[in-house]
Amino acid sequence: MPRVDLDLDVAGKDLALLFKIIEGEGLSAQLASFSDRSFDLTAKVLADMSLGTVSIPDVRMNLLGASIKGDVQAKRVQTKTPSIKGNITAGGPDLPTLMQVAGKMAGESRLSDLGSQLSRIPQKKFHADMAVDMDLEQGRVLVPNLDIAALGITLKGNVAASRLNAGDSDLAGEVVLEGKDLGRLLKALNQTNPGDLLDTVTGRVRFNGHNQNLTLDPLNVRLGLAGKKTPKAPVFVTLDAPVQWQMDPQKLNVPSFSISGLDLAVSGSLTAENIRTSPEFSGSVAAAPFNLRQLAKKLATSCRKPRMTGCFRKWALKLRLPVPPPISG
Repeated sequence: MPRVDLDLDVAGKDLALLFKIIEGEGLSAQLASFSDRSFDLTAKVLADMSLGTVSIPDVRMNLLGASIKGDVQAKRVQTKTPSIKGNITAGGPDLPTLMQVAGKMAGESRLSDLGSQLSRIPQKKFHADMAVDMDLEQGRVLVPNLDIAALGITLKGNVAASRLNAGDSDLAGEVVLEGKDLGRLLKALNQTNPGDLLDTVTGRVRFNGHNQNLTLDPLNVRLGLAGKKTPKAPVFVTLDAPVQWQMDPQKLNVPSFSISGLDLAVSGSLTAENIRTSPEFSGSVAAAPFNLRQLAKKLATSCRKPRMTGCFRKWALKLRLPVPPPISG
């Protein structure tokens, strides 16, 4: 099996000129708009496929104003249970253009095409700071630090999982998500319908337990809707629903949940048992009176004009599960 000991040191003053030589005009015209077109890459790679080890103790890249640095240590890479430990720190002014450059250099047209689509959105800056310690043979996954911001979306959190290959694995962590101006991002990805409605999203979940009994608390999601029917300001919809999951006896319990926004006030509880075999549901749902026609307008959906002008103007809901059977005469 081959052994690799490689030192890379590549640098240049004009990436646009390099691409013009390689592929003609194409991407080179876009790269020429950058004031700093210099690039450099330094890395040391040590690999021994007979042992299944790969070591990249230090890699540094500067490209189009972006800086990327990190390190990776990997073992058992030729097996289904590898061990990978690494850190990466990156940041720059234009992620879509970097995606196009990476796609062209790697011959991945899908990555290059995706970068071209995303170049239409204004939020091009990116930042990433992440550490990973993963050993699938031991069933361990540790992400002590996750901090990513790109394309108007930020993701922060941490994850600790152990004994994933056993029946009593432990899970703990927290993830916080925030997205802004998502309409433009979704439209750039040709997702027109949600792009006309969804503007912002924030979410937070903390999880703790093991694969047999996992608790998600808090679980909060807040959506900002800014469709054609809400031109003045976003309308917010908030979900707050702690969740408890038990593998045996396949039970999902939401002791209380609430949904607010769009003039809605919904609350209740839900329990689902035997989910994989014969699902059984119990709980309750209650909604305060609301104007169904006005809700449809805010969601930019059509609502057939009723014969009576008062129809659909005031609705309320109160439901308890399971629904009792009808009384036979």
